[in-house]
Amino acid sequence: MTPLWIPAIISMLVSPALIAAEQCDKNTTFIGAQYEFSQTRTGNIPKPKHILNLWRLENQVAHERIDTGITDLWQQLSNGRVRLIRYFDVEQHAIEYQADEIKYRNVDEHWQKLQHMVTNNLLTKMTVIAQSGYGCDRLETYQLTTDKQILTIKWMPEYQLIKSSLTVSDDEEKRWQLISLTNDQQTIEQEFIRRDNYQSTDYADIGDNESNPFLIKMINLGHISHGTSGFYDADGHDIGSEHGHH
Repeated sequence: MTPLWIPAIISMLVSPALIAAEQCDKNTTFIGAQYEFSQTRTGNIPKPKHILNLWRLENQVAHERIDTGITDLWQQLSNGRVRLIRYFDVEQHAIEYQADEIKYRNVDEHWQKLQHMVTNNLLTKMTVIAQSGYGCDRLETYQLTTDKQILTIKWMPEYQLIKSSLTVSDDEEKRWQLISLTNDQQTIEQEFIRRDNYQSTDYADIGDNESNPFLIKMINLGHISHGTSGFYDADGHDIGSEHGHH
């Protein structure tokens, strides 16, 4: 017969870790994350770093690019389609796009990239090489090696976000690194509210307002395009296509 004190000892040794691994006591519905993107080519001076603030609130996600002063707010509609409002924070002006005005090869994967900085499809192709932490601090390290590069992603499952992403090829390194993280609801909601009073123009009406100095400037700078999408990430990839942060 097993002594009564042995199960108690085992429980004390095992249960807290198991419970902590499964629970996170923070409300991760509301997320604010700041990332730094850096790019270095072998033998070259490193390119300037970029800062991206990601704000996530229910069916909305915003990418605030500090270096350009542009914030893209994406909203997922009840039918699964995605619409965009592009905010120009310095000029306090907005361009509103309807869901059918920007085309995607795969809208679901595009939405995943916006929310999580990576797609589920990519993670499933990668191998888990390390796991650490418990609860909210759980961290999973994924890696994918191809003929051209090695991709390593540190993934925070409780927050459904990357902590870092490193792409290494023969002559270049690209890195996304989390700088700060918050789930303070008031702070995050304020980020979505503070742009509500910007002057707004519908994308469909731009042709009738091309004499507007602001619109002329933004079109010339390439921030408003009548092309495939006209929206690019810090890597220069067209975010209306299959390309993402990796």
